[in-house]
Amino acid sequence: SMFNECPATVSQTFTVFAAPVAEFVVNEDVGCSPFTVSFANTTENGQFYSWDFGDNEIGSDEDEQHIYYNDTGDPVSYTITMIAQNFQLCADTFSASIIVSPTPVSNFLMDIESSCYTPATVQLTNASIYANNFDWDFGLFGSSDIQNPYITVDQVGTWPISLTASNAYGCLHTSSQNFVVHPHPEA
Repeated sequence: SMFNECPATVSQTFTVFAAPVAEFVVNEDVGCSPFTVSFANTTENGQFYSWDFGDNEIGSDEDEQHIYYNDTGDPVSYTITMIAQNFQLCADTFSASIIVSPTPVSNFLMDIESSCYTPATVQLTNASIYANNFDWDFGLFGSSDIQNPYITVDQVGTWPISLTASNAYGCLHTSSQNFVVHPHPEA
């Protein structure tokens, strides 16, 4: 001891617990809105989890799934952070990013929705947003890739018209309407 210059030894046993090593993987890191992402937790030595999905949403399950939205015209990046903690309150943090691309909203107007005469010509006005490619399908009457086409219908019936709007990010949306040509009444 210090006071009598006699050697002394003190020993104490303690346990060192393994600290968590936080990590997760995502099933996909780029997608179109709404984009569902699954997070597979690959953390070692963790018992409790706190997730921040980067869009003001949180979670606490070991593995998580989250839906991301993008209502803009440009891709949005989200950073996901997970904190893993063990029973001894040791913690580790892991982060990864995903990109959510905008999905076009396909929509169009017809200058007339029906006619009693054939042939009937319909002017189509594209009202889509977040798109730069347009694929029109007129069924029996063909197709077009111009923005505001017209179609001439020369048969009585109900004819579907669909517009698939897509963008440079590979996202697309389709809308459809019917154009009706009524039978001409006979006197």
